[in-house]
Amino acid sequence: MSKVLLSGGLGFIGNVLSKEFLDNGWDVVIIDNETTYNTYEPKLHASKVAQRKIGLEQAKIYNQDIFEVDCVKQIVTDEKPNLIVNLANMPIAGVAVEQPILASDTMIRGLIGLLDASVGVVDRFLNVSSSMVYGDFLTDPVVEDQVCNPQEIYGNLKVAGERIVRAYTKLHGLEHTIVRPSACYGPSGNEAFVITKFLREAMKGGSININGVGTKLDFTYVTDIAHGIFLAGTKQQGANETFNITCGNKRGLTEVADILKEWYPELTVNITDPNTLYPKRGQLSIKKANTLLGYESQVQLEEGLEKFHAFLKD
Repeated sequence: MSKVLLSGGLGFIGNVLSKEFLDNGWDVVIIDNETTYNTYEPKLHASKVAQRKIGLEQAKIYNQDIFEVDCVKQIVTDEKPNLIVNLANMPIAGVAVEQPILASDTMIRGLIGLLDASVGVVDRFLNVSSSMVYGDFLTDPVVEDQVCNPQEIYGNLKVAGERIVRAYTKLHGLEHTIVRPSACYGPSGNEAFVITKFLREAMKGGSININGVGTKLDFTYVTDIAHGIFLAGTKQQGANETFNITCGNKRGLTEVADILKEWYPELTVNITDPNTLYPKRGQLSIKKANTLLGYESQVQLEEGLEKFHAFLKD
């Protein structure tokens, strides 16, 4: 039986991906420190982690910081996984701005430690990056070979991580895969995610702010991203490749607001100036992932909002 080790395997995407591996007969090992990175109230985070652990009873879980590299190396040596999936990350880009040293420890030091532990042990290393690496999208949709020109700390750390992963392939022959998701949303996601914030405000009759009337994102439901990562990590065609794993369809924040206004007419929508911290984004091409991996998004925005809304109501 094959074994996978997931760093950040109790995270928002990680827990869904861990369950997909279990459902497909893999042994699953998780490294996760279960932290909030001070992004929201600890009791709420504890309830989210408890939800994420449901269905992971057969997984082996290590409560461990990824940047404690000696401990991580010992886990990898003991477990001998066939595949490592690195999802250890800051939950939102803004945390990297507020806590850059912690972000660097997790996203660079932790990554290097995990890569170093992988050499001679694992068959492939999959690194989950971000669409923020592109900076401003220069084409519509943006393809994987666009030159990366990130504008903020998070995106720059992600670009550095990608380059380090590729360097390990050149230096040590470590087979790799890189995945770039975008605007993930769904159950147990961070409270700072835009769709989570919008839904919470709508349900309590509050107000939402849209930073830029023309802002559009490639919103992707969490199960689609998890499945895309699974395909990228397990198919031979994913070896030493980089993939956009998204819905493949840009949608405006005003479109999200219009849907929520149909459900909750009392919702107030405020339009403000664009946030200059973030690049101009839009749709990502998933043609490469479809061609090489057979990946297709299954959940469009309307269905995803309904599913997430039902989860929050329950």
